[in-house]
Amino acid sequence: MPRVEKFLSLDIRPDRTSGLYFEFTRDRVIRIEKFEPQIDLAKFLKAPSHRAAQASWEGKYFFAGRRKIVAAADPSLTTTIPIPFAYRREPTRHDRPLSIDELDDQIAQALPKILTQCRIEVAKRLSVEPVETVLVGARASHVTVDGKPTAHPAGFLGKEVALALELTFARRDIFESFRALFNAPEPFFFFESPDAITRLLSSIRPLPINLIADGGVFVLQAVKNGQPVLYREKFPWAFDAILHSIEEAHTVSRLAAEDMYRAFVSRDLSPSAERHIGGIVAPFVETFFALTQKAKLHGATFCLTPHPMPFPMPHREVTTTIEEIPLAEILRKFDVTLVPGPLAARPDLLLRHLAPFLLMYFDGTQGALNERLRKKVHWLTG
Repeated sequence: MPRVEKFLSLDIRPDRTSGLYFEFTRDRVIRIEKFEPQIDLAKFLKAPSHRAAQASWEGKYFFAGRRKIVAAADPSLTTTIPIPFAYRREPTRHDRPLSIDELDDQIAQALPKILTQCRIEVAKRLSVEPVETVLVGARASHVTVDGKPTAHPAGFLGKEVALALELTFARRDIFESFRALFNAPEPFFFFESPDAITRLLSSIRPLPINLIADGGVFVLQAVKNGQPVLYREKFPWAFDAILHSIEEAHTVSRLAAEDMYRAFVSRDLSPSAERHIGGIVAPFVETFFALTQKAKLHGATFCLTPHPMPFPMPHREVTTTIEEIPLAEILRKFDVTLVPGPLAARPDLLLRHLAPFLLMYFDGTQGALNERLRKKVHWLTG
């Protein structure tokens, strides 16, 4: 590992793409360099350092790019579908060690049919025609050989191989906007944002895990074979509506409304002002709790909001416990130290940008197979 690696993490939304620039040291320290609420990606891709990273001689880079890129996108723009995949090896192969070539070949044979089936569900989720969906990522996980789990299947003897094939699709317009990244020779790691965040949360909490964000509730839970699957439901509640109501009630700017809300949450208002703001906030809290009960959530629930929720946490609500974003606990899990700079008060923003990086950097399972799959997707979309 180099002494310092530089990264750019993109959070792709329907209305904008934000970028978090940071460096990661050999001692596992993340130092935030800069945050751009709306990044000019075209300008970044035209930078001399990035163009030089794509120059090659007989497949080898002249020098590495100064910044690697990871990205996560809004669930209205991209989605991930886990597909159970299994096959029985030919009897003549039972006494031969399993190889990455064999796994890759079996997946390649099945992939066209799998993609055709998946695109119908993808189109429904993304509200587009099937032809307007593009496969942009593939990952193998939860590999078992004769029912025994293994992180590195190559070399095992066995008769039956099973795994979860996680396929990530994007809307075609998003793919075209980021084609330069998807088709670049260097690795580009792309995730569905709720999928990345819930998978990261599962490293510190047992399943099921619930994430309330982006107009939905995303539930990561284990199915019968023990593989985690992300379920999606609409959740018609938005934290932004609280701030909008404070703006309207007091005819103030958004910044002033945020200041008033923060003072309310920290109990730094006069009794009369606290009652007044509490009256504005109360209906939103009641609606939130009613929706969580309607969704019948179990396990831990996390809310991706720009400010703390307007009630003490952790909060037990029937069958679920609503918790604060456990960013510090996640970082401890990976033995990572964060120097957040001015973003210390925005754990939601940091989680959005760091989740894809942490998953990419610390996922050592099925490395060779997933590298094959990444190249296959690169070839399909090239």
